[in-house]
Amino acid sequence: MMRWVVSGVSVGLLLTGCTADSAADDPDPSGTTSSAPTSSSTPVAGEVDPAWTATTTQPPFTADLPNKGANPIAVGDAVVVLSRHQAAAYDVATGDQEWETDLPDEVCASSGPANDSGVVAVLLGAGGDCARAAALDASTGELLWTVPLPAAAEPFGHQVAVGPSSVVVTGECSGFTVLALSDGAAVSTVTGENVKRRCASAASDGTTVVLASRGTISTYDAGTGEPQSAWPAEELGRVGDVLTQDPLVVTGRFASGGRLVDLSGARPERFGRDRGGFGGEPAASVRLGDALWVQYDDTSSLVGYDLTSRQEVGTVRVGTSARLVGSHDGRLVVTVGDTSPDGVELWLVDPAAPTDPEVLGVLPRPDGEDGALGGSVVVDDHLVRLWPGQTEGIALP
Repeated sequence: MMRWVVSGVSVGLLLTGCTADSAADDPDPSGTTSSAPTSSSTPVAGEVDPAWTATTTQPPFTADLPNKGANPIAVGDAVVVLSRHQAAAYDVATGDQEWETDLPDEVCASSGPANDSGVVAVLLGAGGDCARAAALDASTGELLWTVPLPAAAEPFGHQVAVGPSSVVVTGECSGFTVLALSDGAAVSTVTGENVKRRCASAASDGTTVVLASRGTISTYDAGTGEPQSAWPAEELGRVGDVLTQDPLVVTGRFASGGRLVDLSGARPERFGRDRGGFGGEPAASVRLGDALWVQYDDTSSLVGYDLTSRQEVGTVRVGTSARLVGSHDGRLVVTVGDTSPDGVELWLVDPAAPTDPEVLGVLPRPDGEDGALGGSVVVDDHLVRLWPGQTEGIALP
């Protein structure tokens, strides 16, 4: 079963004790960059028809959630689709609905893929102000528990992650809270300090929590909240997302632009591209073997980095309307032309041959749909994508 994670990013920190920047810092290092044709110059092999379509009682979120989160969410051989007050699961191969559950409040944030026990975490609250956390059994749709968020957790910038034994809620300016997966009871709360108009911030993938606060970057066990490591930092900023565990790589922001930060060694090592100012933040990432492929917000490229050397290994130029949505059979899955009236092109890109993407064809817009494509996820051998009126599954070769 192919599994993947796409991470939405808001980032920012400035580190000391870092080694000299690698060649990857050069926006266009020689000898490593390859270009794929843009969608306008690539021949298209006709339309790609969905294998199935499904509708929910309530239309799914197609814009970003009010706060961070994935939608749809991969859960084994199924996919969970979030609506404003509802969650529903579909068999990824057939589109058959497995369950539909009403939620007690509006969804304002969600976790990424379910944990190994098939649990998904969501935050609930009207208008994007997250007030409660909830855990959902993704195999049955049972709402396991809902609990109010601790007073220390501010309602702005929430992120939630689910791990083997806990749910971790992070606030953009308030540190983090660990809740027991069994009943939602508070296990630990760690608050950061906001200094010099910079918010303390935290990020978690359910295994590790990374906190940037008052000149220090620290890691904590996501199950217990116990501290693990700490390093000095200069000009405190915000951390974004935990992208990989081995090595531990997070997103960070520097005065010169968005960067990636390796926290697996004796001191933080920054790598990746500076893009000038506060732009250039990674918007999506996919790990393939020992390489991490990243899409930057302000470019039309996907950039690959070797996770051992932290050097740039290749670039795929895909156009500004492209989205990196996952991986399948060792290849990157990319949609191109999200706002095109004709539909969305579907590409499979082999990192070993980035100049020669396989263009499967155009995914046509459903009748009457004229808005932008919503979220997408790859589960097993299907791409699942959201439109305002329906959810579609597309078989991948």
